[in-house]
Amino acid sequence: MKPLSSFKNSRAIGYYLFAGVLFIHLLAIARLSSSPFLLPSRGDMHFYNDWAQRILRGNLTDHLAFYGLPLYPYLLAFLYRVFTYNPFVPAFLQSCLDAGTAVVIYMLARDIFQRSDHNVPNQAKLLGVIAACAWAFFVPAQTYTVILMPTAWFVFAFWLVVWRIAKNKNAPAAKECLLLGLLIGITAMGIATILVLLPLILAALLIKPKIGRRKPWQIFGLGAALCFAGVAAGTSPCWIHNYFIARDPVILSAHSGINFWIGNNPIANGYPRFPPGLRAGQAAMLEDSIAVAETAAGHPLKRSEVSDYWSAKARSYISNNFGAWLKLIALKLRNFWSAFQYDDLSIITNFREQRIILPGLSFGIVAALGIPGMLFAWCLAPKSRWVTAAILLHMISLLAVFVTERYRLAIVP
Repeated sequence: MKPLSSFKNSRAIGYYLFAGVLFIHLLAIARLSSSPFLLPSRGDMHFYNDWAQRILRGNLTDHLAFYGLPLYPYLLAFLYRVFTYNPFVPAFLQSCLDAGTAVVIYMLARDIFQRSDHNVPNQAKLLGVIAACAWAFFVPAQTYTVILMPTAWFVFAFWLVVWRIAKNKNAPAAKECLLLGLLIGITAMGIATILVLLPLILAALLIKPKIGRRKPWQIFGLGAALCFAGVAAGTSPCWIHNYFIARDPVILSAHSGINFWIGNNPIANGYPRFPPGLRAGQAAMLEDSIAVAETAAGHPLKRSEVSDYWSAKARSYISNNFGAWLKLIALKLRNFWSAFQYDDLSIITNFREQRIILPGLSFGIVAALGIPGMLFAWCLAPKSRWVTAAILLHMISLLAVFVTERYRLAIVP
């Protein structure tokens, strides 16, 4: 095998990185197997696992709009059906995806610093390797990859889309717009935040040089239409179920209203601090949110009506306390870039104490290096501006709700 130090074969470097990151995760999975945290007993992991178990028992739908994004539990149910109930299979697949994220990081750095003559300097490849290795040792990424959470799937899809937009000099072709929209739509059924990348695709269609015989406005219109068609097709299992089976006008999930209220209420602190009347934990919180809304209404509600109830409370708080809300937004912004680790599931702390994961980097050091890095790259490598735009779009999406370690994980690569 050729030594990695030669930096001549980009494909070989990608293979090395993939294998190395996968090995790190397999070590964590092996250690997890002998720990008390192998099977989820509470929190969001138990929520997804319990939902998957209900699906396996034949409860495919309760004929109500989804109250929680359904992709991950249905995926778990499929894996459990094929491989029997085995948490190792999802963890292995997520480890492969996270290793793929490391490769995408390398390719992104390589393509951003590519010269105009299409040659990639060794320094660019070295930067990509360093960034990918840093990601491999990022403690939250190590943790959320091997547990029953959809984070690894989201991060991989997020940066795959960003890489496809940033690497090309020209506007995305019609076929790529359709495929990117489809990927975003499918991923949105697991984590809806990825929809914030749609403005990035539209900006690429608008700003980048167009190729083809059509007029620029025709290329933009066709690309945008195909992108949204892909999103509609990708999310179709959700909205078809909600509109035609549950007969409730919900596109993805009706739990957005309660998240909006948790992030925007009189006692909100920028993190998921639960207001009075709501218990902590995803399943308990969702149950309480329905019960409180129906008690206030005095009769059973559709899931969309429950969402509207909580959204109205949040909007009322914002309109009646606009100054306090602006301070809350500033607090969320500070929390987003803070070195403080808000481990709402306590899983990172537990994994570190049990030595399931390897010692590594935290968000504080990443932000301290990443913020000036974005500023320098903005001037030195114009393609990096697409990366900065993706980070800002993701940050803005979280300011509408709240900040946790797993939510801001997506900007780290």
